[in-house]
Amino acid sequence: MTARQLSEDEIFRVNILLDRIREETRAFNDCDMADKIDVPRSTISRVRAGKYMPTIELIQRAYLYGNMPLIEMFEYLPEPVKKNAGKA
Repeated sequence: MTARQLSEDEIFRVNILLDRIREETRAFNDCDMADKIDVPRSTISRVRAGKYMPTIELIQRAYLYGNMPLIEMFEYLPEPVKKNAGKA
């Protein structure tokens, strides 16, 4: 099964989300943010480029680390992530 490519709007929304997380975690850059939320730097790069759809777990971990209200993250999440949020 091939991963679906993100649309321009979804890439834009995910980048806003990552910028918000980076701001709240007080990370200096994406590499620092990746270290703080315990993911490889390549994951952040691939998400920013639209080559990887972030999982709800990844975004939730980042929000919790940044002490951000989880409800806020749904404002920025692309639809495919929202749809998969309830699936386990």
